[in-house]
Amino acid sequence: MHTKWTKKVGGLFLVATVTVAALTGCGGQTKTPQEETVTKNSAVNTRIVSTSKGEVEVPEKPERVVVNWYIGEVFTLGIKPIAANAWAHETMPFYDQFEGVSIIEK
Repeated sequence: MHTKWTKKVGGLFLVATVTVAALTGCGGQTKTPQEETVTKNSAVNTRIVSTSKGEVEVPEKPERVVVNWYIGEVFTLGIKPIAANAWAHETMPFYDQFEGVSIIEK
């Protein structure tokens, strides 16, 4: 008799735990990703970008950009970096955009 009661209580505890975890994980956010990541500061022609390491103030139209990683994403944004710590391979869809970009190696 004792084991039936223990199984019922254990089962209820398990169901309650899973329900709480599901409700916590499904909690919604009210801001869209763009609202969270970029806030424009038009008074000084810069914008604040929220990153996992904190907020960074960057110019709206940067003149000189050096890329440490993810150069394909930078090319996609229409930014031509002056230098990059990246490798270029002919099979890359943006390979032709490497022309004029200095490659920095460690």
